[in-house]
Amino acid sequence: MGNQEYDRFGPWAIEISELDPAPPLFQPYLTSEETPLLSVKVPRKIERRNARPGMHLYDYVVTLYQEELNILERVSDDVRSVTCPYRDIQCILHGEDLLSGRLRLILKEEAFELPYSTVSSALIERMVELVRQRYADQERVLTIGQDLDMSEEVQSFYYNGLLTKLKSKSAETRVLAFQGETPIGKYESSAFRSLLFGAIGKRLLESVYLSDGRELCIMDQGRTYRYRGFPVYARNTHYMPISKITGISWDADEKNPVIMNLTVENPGGRFSFAFVSDNRSIASFARILAEIPGLSASSETVGRLVHS
Repeated sequence: MGNQEYDRFGPWAIEISELDPAPPLFQPYLTSEETPLLSVKVPRKIERRNARPGMHLYDYVVTLYQEELNILERVSDDVRSVTCPYRDIQCILHGEDLLSGRLRLILKEEAFELPYSTVSSALIERMVELVRQRYADQERVLTIGQDLDMSEEVQSFYYNGLLTKLKSKSAETRVLAFQGETPIGKYESSAFRSLLFGAIGKRLLESVYLSDGRELCIMDQGRTYRYRGFPVYARNTHYMPISKITGISWDADEKNPVIMNLTVENPGGRFSFAFVSDNRSIASFARILAEIPGLSASSETVGRLVHS
């Protein structure tokens, strides 16, 4: 058993099966009689050459059932078990940057971050989809109209592909807002700052915002700006149940007044995203978000945007 696990070990996550059983350390904790929807083991972050037969080679086992998920975390030679109903998941962050991936599950009281090689992207995406089907209200919290008219927007080939893939999984999904990659220098009134930002190639990165009325889905590139000579290959996707959102604010950036920051709050934390202030999708997006039941919208900027 030890040699079999060692022979198949690598930086990728693996679905637990007869060929790839649960690691011995975790087996005593897998006691449920319910057949899981999916069970995945996530490896330690060690290089293959440093692995040895008989070592504890996996840090997590995540098992999805119909009503809840169970996370087993290795703590030295012991195991910590956390069981969580899907309704207690506040946010999912799925990020990839070349060969490095991470899945962050934010629960009520804590968060788990599962690192993996993007060789196993399809398996992680399958896990995310199973959770998304169960963690939000089945009835739509928001009424979403037509897609944002993006006929005049320039989207990257990569984002076009992501949008097509996401929307193919849900006919109700609509694009609510879009921020294209934008050079910041052209927005500066100061000639010096305009020249400086032009010289260093400072550009606001692309982001897109979608919803089916049950969840808010935000795709960005893991950072706000990029600079000349420093390509960005990362992509992040935030998934948040609409019913878990407790606050929305829109505020001008203190360092760059040409930037409008959107902050979304839920019990799992605060998440910020940037737009150029003249982005034509901000007003309609703000109106939709302001309809979230029980929303705490403290910023005066929200009111101005909603009534613009």
